[in-house]
Amino acid sequence: MGVRLREHPCNVFDFCRYHISHRIDAFLQAKDYHGYVNADALNVYDHLFASGAIIEVGCWAHCRRKFYEAKESDPARAHLALARIRQLYAVEAEAKQLIAAHQFQGSAADALRQRLRQEQALPVVTSLCQWLQEEETRVLPKSPMGQAMAYALRHWQALTRYVGDGFLDIDNNLAERTLRHIAIGRKNWLFAGSQAGAQTAALLFSVTSTCHRHRLDAFAYLHDVLQRLAHDPQPSPEALRNWLPDRWQPPPAEPADSS
Repeated sequence: MGVRLREHPCNVFDFCRYHISHRIDAFLQAKDYHGYVNADALNVYDHLFASGAIIEVGCWAHCRRKFYEAKESDPARAHLALARIRQLYAVEAEAKQLIAAHQFQGSAADALRQRLRQEQALPVVTSLCQWLQEEETRVLPKSPMGQAMAYALRHWQALTRYVGDGFLDIDNNLAERTLRHIAIGRKNWLFAGSQAGAQTAALLFSVTSTCHRHRLDAFAYLHDVLQRLAHDPQPSPEALRNWLPDRWQPPPAEPADSS
């Protein structure tokens, strides 16, 4: 999963043999965790949101896929829904450009993103919701379009939660993109050999994918950190934090040999 911490973003992988609820609870430490979870709408996550301590954020990419799959059987409605969703992503693209142009970071970037969402995205989702409610009664419930509409309306609160908070993402594509590296290479590591080997692989994926996220050379990073650990086998907590990919600084280049 991609963990979005404003100052220290990182990717974390965990191994579990089966995709079941108690493994998700153990990973999140669900009894103590308070905050947002941005995920697709698999029912294995539903129990997380029962108490209100963990807040669900929906994924518009998954919602869009439902309407895309319905475009062959109901092109008019599908293209209208896809056009509205495209408008939502256009707002995100505009926010990204403005944030980059003004070099905003942290809360300043969140504030700009939230303002644009309230001004431009909120009218779109309001209009789309009204249209969905009107049209849902005119399509067959088990048709691709009926299922797409039911999915959107059933998860509407989670899907539109991002509009009110500039810190939240419109989808969980960050996690999907991170998992794609594993999917591409799956045939090369189809079998982990043992549960311990799979847990080690998850740890290494966490490190290397976080390096990729921060545009670091993973080999150079690991080479340097392992050398530092060899010289300092019991580093302080502060030293360890500074060796994480989001804070790591490469060693200074050695001066060229003048001889």
